[in-house]
Amino acid sequence: MLDEALMIVGGAVVAGRSDRSVIGIRYRNQPVLVDPATYRTAEQAAAEGDGASAPPGLDLTGGVAADLPGVGAWPGSSASPVRLLGGPVIAVADRDALVLALGAPEPGVVVLALPLGWLLSGGLDTLIKEIIAADRPVAIVLAHRSNPLDRAGTVAGLVALLRETRPVPIGLIRCDVSAIGAVAHGAALGAVGLLPSTRHQSWPGGGGRASSDPHLFVPDLLTYVPAGRLRELADDHQDRLLVCECQACDGRSLLRFAGGPGTIAEPSPGSRADGGTGLAAALHNLHATEEISIPVIESSPEKRAACWKRMCLQAVDRLVTVRERRGDGAPAVGAWLRQWCDLPA
Repeated sequence: MLDEALMIVGGAVVAGRSDRSVIGIRYRNQPVLVDPATYRTAEQAAAEGDGASAPPGLDLTGGVAADLPGVGAWPGSSASPVRLLGGPVIAVADRDALVLALGAPEPGVVVLALPLGWLLSGGLDTLIKEIIAADRPVAIVLAHRSNPLDRAGTVAGLVALLRETRPVPIGLIRCDVSAIGAVAHGAALGAVGLLPSTRHQSWPGGGGRASSDPHLFVPDLLTYVPAGRLRELADDHQDRLLVCECQACDGRSLLRFAGGPGTIAEPSPGSRADGGTGLAAALHNLHATEEISIPVIESSPEKRAACWKRMCLQAVDRLVTVRERRGDGAPAVGAWLRQWCDLPA
């Protein structure tokens, strides 16, 4: 998967180990950032007896810190190795913890694991002021039980954060395709998770929730659909909806992931239960996501937000049409998607 990601987009963020804070590395001489994945509250970490965050500076690969020239996105970072500096989830209104995280003495990109309240009126002004005062690159991980951007006002808060903190480089990692929207509105970097457990930080409880059913990204809907529900999208009018032209699919239907005789999801004798669909689904998600990002990324900076909004409006129209034809079994329009549509042009 890492080979594939580096081949088509030239960089990657991968999840590290919870007992190590990991520096940026090169893999096959290409830039890779490693997310230390230590997202718990300080109280949870103290109760577990191992501190709020891992010791700094350990290298996952055992090699030497790599010079990552901006990873295509972090201005001014080429002079030293890029590190993602993780810490505990910062409770809303805990300004002291926010200042402490932003003031980490180690060089690198500060990862702020934030509950959604930091994007709303209770925390947004403080977050903006402290990021501006720290004046260092930041990567944000949003922590919530489900999709943090479904809460009313969170998308507008994210966009306001990106707008008000320029020119401080801010990235959004461990996200779904809203990471593309963030880049469209000025984020320095966006990382889209290939699995449900890496598309937001599940919290409270620590760690992402594993899913045995692959979730397939349906590009025309900008929506992830569990493999077992793909057949609910297919009818005489909408069969083309599931035909994917990405490099991994090459014109084949996503119904091959839906299970049943003759499909990729049918377990083979002696094979693992998923029949290898997890990797194939992740490859589809990687290529399909990269391809829908192209119109946004290739637009001039001042036109990216409008391009992203058009894509979201088209996805909402298609979701409404599918739901009218297929009923409640079809995916509903996500609250996060409506919020992107509702932003001013």
